[in-house]
Formats: sequence, structure tokens, C-alpha cells
Amino acid sequence: MHSHLAIAILAFGSLVTTPSLGRSPDSADAPPIHEAVSHAPALVAPLPMGAGEGKSDKAGSIEAINGEIGIAIGDQLKVSIFMEYGSGNGLGTKNQGVLPALVERPDLSGDYTVDERGMVFLPIAGPLYAAGSSLPELAGRIEKAYARQQEAPMRAGVQILDRQPIYVTGSIPTPAVLKYTPGMTVLQAALLAGAGRGTLADDQAYRSLDITRERERVKQSSDRLAKALALRAVLIAERDGKTPSVPLSLSQVAQSQASTLLAEASRLRDAEHRKVSEEVNAVDATLKGMNDELSLMRDNVARTSDWIGNLEDRVQSLESMFKRGNLSSLTMYTARNDLVSAQERLHDTKANIARLERDIAQAHASKTQLLINETFQREQAIQDVDDVIRQEEITQSTMGLLTQRVTAIGEAPIGRPKYQLVRQTAEGPKQWSADEGSILQPGDILKIIGVPSEKLTDRGP
Repeated sequence: MHSHLAIAILAFGSLVTTPSLGRSPDSADAPPIHEAVSHAPALVAPLPMGAGEGKSDKAGSIEAINGEIGIAIGDQLKVSIFMEYGSGNGLGTKNQGVLPALVERPDLSGDYTVDERGMVFLPIAGPLYAAGSSLPELAGRIEKAYARQQEAPMRAGVQILDRQPIYVTGSIPTPAVLKYTPGMTVLQAALLAGAGRGTLADDQAYRSLDITRERERVKQSSDRLAKALALRAVLIAERDGKTPSVPLSLSQVAQSQASTLLAEASRLRDAEHRKVSEEVNAVDATLKGMNDELSLMRDNVARTSDWIGNLEDRVQSLESMFKRGNLSSLTMYTARNDLVSAQERLHDTKANIARLERDIAQAHASKTQLLINETFQREQAIQDVDDVIRQEEITQSTMGLLTQRVTAIGEAPIGRPKYQLVRQTAEGPKQWSADEGSILQPGDILKIIGVPSEKLTDRGP
């Protein structure tokens, strides 16, 4: 059932991009906790030109893959822990057959910050390594940590509430603090902070290309935002038992396409529901066959019991005749053998009934788990789509300003700068040279070098 969310998101126009980052969630043991490293400037050692950007050969680095960044040091996370109650496993075993519920554990849920070592500290579970992981990977790691200590199955949901900004300093009018945007490059941050571009012969064409590319990115972000809003409206209506309607936020973003997007999201959810229904129906058909077989076995037990009673009466009658010498030994042996055979058959039938009843209980548990997973996946999908909406709204506001700024720069003859990045890792701060296309991560410090200050007058952000 966990695959349903992935199917919905991929089919819905790449609604959520899932980074393949960090370390495997199957690893039960967190990486070793490194000794704290002082942030004094003397410990910031430059790396060679061409060194892997933002990568370290030790645990604690946050790798960028396809422009997507995993959980970073300094991220504020919202962790929600749920307990399955009444599932027939652990707590609530007396409620078998009743639809279980997911009950949030407020004593375990809360907001946590990834510390300088890349760790988050959770109640009972203790410290877990988070830096570099995707949200599903960390959620799986949390579930495994609690599974070893709790009586009932636990589920976890993880959201990013806030990320560190990008700090820009150097040859710009005023140091700038920029809101981190997924996929933000050095060039984008520099332009937002007030830096210009170079003065090569093809500089104007290069700038036009930048403008076109960023405008296309804003458009794609708008499309993803509209689809996310439509899916959220369908999920909320489904949870509340209502008919989906076009929210105002979707109308503002998608305008005339709002109803079409809502209908498409509804079709995708209907397809998921049909798949779950097919699985439930298959379990119901199996249960019907097993219950029919169980009825036949119980009828057989009743008939065999009556037959054994008749055989016992016959054996008693024959024994009195055998004692008086009016009956042969062969006849007496045959009667007793018939009784023993009937008793053995009754015993075998009862054993088969016990096994069948166990299989029926397992089938009911399987059906119940399907329904639990559907409910949990819907709640997880709402959290995920909320995160997508928040990120795309940031992209819309930030990239909109960026495209305006690139246009305003026009043909200004500003020298091409050089860049240096300082990034906090689990081993301490690292520094190296970067180029305009380098992907930034939350909390990066970007230093711009070599832009003539007279060219930047009155070009603040």
C-alpha cells in the first residue's frame, strides 16, 4: 500500500520529487557521532579547485542529486508518531474484527532541529542520524527505532518546517540573507543579492537565456503548485467525507484550468481506491470459501459425533452378549475397531477446523491491514502535498523576484565574479571554490569575489 502514494504523485505530473539521498533506511545503526568541531575561522580549510562540491568522504555531508537536497544540518523537522490501536497485534487484541485506528502519540511527536552532527534526538528512541536522508528514509528509521521498544506497531511522518537561509557576502553592496529555495544555484543567489554578470561578447545572449530559463522554471513551479492544490482538495474532501470542490487558492493559480485539474486528481484517487477495493474483494472471496468449508467441517463433526454415540451403544450391547458367550470374538473386534476409527476421524476433523479458523483469523487481519494502510497513506499524502505546496510557493515568490532582477540588470557591463562556498558538515565547516551553476544547500555561505564595486552602485536587492 505504501506504493499508492508514489503512484499518485508520479502519475500526477511529478508532483513530489523524491531525492535518492543519504544512507539506506534499512541500516538499524546510526553512523558514529563525530566529535564536535569548532567553527573558528582558523579551522575553515580551503579545498582544491574541482573538488566534489558539497561532498565529503566522511559521514555528515549532504549530497545534491538532480538538484534535490536531503535533510540538512540546521533543518527544523516536524515528526509525528502514530500508534496502531486495535489491529489485533500488541495493544487491543480483544478488538479483532473492529477497524483499527491510528492514534497520535503527543508524548513522542514534536518539532526537532538537526544538530551540528547531523543528528536529531527523539524521546525514548534517542539520537538518530538525519543529515543527508530523504524524508521517507528518516521516517522508516524512526519506525524501526520505536518498533524495538513499543508494544504496538508505530508509524512516523516527517516534514521540514524550516530550513536555514543562504548567506551572501563579499563584493556586493550589502550582505544578504536569502530564503533557501530547492535547486537554487550560486548565480541565482548572487543576482538576488545584488551582483551582476560578466561582460563577455555574448553576455547579452547569455542573460536572455538565463531569463528564459528562469521564467520557464517559474511556469513549471506554477504547474506543480496547481496540481498539488488540486490533489490536496481531493484528499481533504475524502478525509472529511465531502465532495471535492475548487478552493480559492487553486482558482488563483490555475484560473480556467482549476476544474480540469480537480477532476484529474479525483480520477487518480478513484483509481487508487479501486485497486484497494480489488485487494479487499479478493480477501473477502477467500474468506467466503474458507467459511463455507468451515461450515461443512462443523456439520461433519456433528454427524460423526452422532455416529460415535450409536457405535458406543452398539459396543456396549455386544459386550454383554460377548461375556455370555453368545457372540464371536471377530464380531466384537470389528465393532470396537469401527468405534476407534470414528473417534480418530472426529479428532482429525476438529484439528482441521482449528487450522482453518487460524487461517480465517489471518485473512481478517490482512483485510484490516489493507484498510489501515489506506487511511495512513492518505494522511501521509496530505502531509507530503502540504510540503510541496509550501516549497512551490517559496519558489514562486523567490524566482519571480529573480526574473525581474535579471531583466533589470540588462546590459550593465559588470565584471564576471568568482565564488567561494562555506558549508557546515558533521566534521565542521568546509570551504571551496564554486561556479555559477553550483547547487546551494541550506545554511551555505556564498562569498562573491572580484566584482568591481563601482559597477554595483545602486544595485541592491
